[in-house]
Amino acid sequence: MCAGSIVWQLNDCWPVTSWAAIDGYGQLKPLWYAIREAYRPRLATVQGCGDSLALVMVNDSAQRWNGTVSLERLRTDASPETATHGLYIEATHQFEFDVAPRGKTEIPLPQDLQQTDQPQSDVLVVRSEGIGFGDRILHLYAEDKDRITEPARITARCARVRGGVEVTVTAQTIVRDLVLQADRIDPAATVSEQCVSLLPGESHTFRITSAFAPEGTSETDVWCRYPVLQGVGIREDSILLPDLHKAEILTPEGTRW
Repeated sequence: MCAGSIVWQLNDCWPVTSWAAIDGYGQLKPLWYAIREAYRPRLATVQGCGDSLALVMVNDSAQRWNGTVSLERLRTDASPETATHGLYIEATHQFEFDVAPRGKTEIPLPQDLQQTDQPQSDVLVVRSEGIGFGDRILHLYAEDKDRITEPARITARCARVRGGVEVTVTAQTIVRDLVLQADRIDPAATVSEQCVSLLPGESHTFRITSAFAPEGTSETDVWCRYPVLQGVGIREDSILLPDLHKAEILTPEGTRW
């Protein structure tokens, strides 16, 4: 039995608007990064199975994969008096899993993770080592068109480093599929990741390789501005100056700095 997939299309032969993952100048589009994520040797995804949801653990490697996975249904708009960064745990579960080489296993979700009375504000967080970027994935209970009632909010700051620039983004609301279009500033620039999703309070640092690194702070901040920095629900007024006195920021891995 054979299985696999065909990517169409990988690259463009000339400058054109298309569905290719690499443009005519050899620049990687956000799609390329999404394909890289989807082709992880081990990944997890929440999928519909009939009228219910299941967590599907996919092992595309030659070794058996086992471990523990935790699932949390979070409310993201809780009051500051009852939650940190507006996040409140409404349900939590933990499961052991064991996936054969080149195999998959499906874990039916408990009823309190299947659905929510607050689909616009709740999110399902799945955590386990190696299942996705930051060792966790997010599942939203509503489509973006139904979920987003106001612009997403983030802070962003830039710092010059050897060989380029680092842009650290911190989410104040749920932010899905953040991309940093560095080629708007430098056509030869490359970015470490794209399509990054963050919970409120989480932070991610994009590492940009570029010879274009202006001296002044205001010039460096061009990397932090819209439309260079974009995401679902991000507008020009979504990007704020960072509060340098803020005490606690979370990364997707759960560490603090």
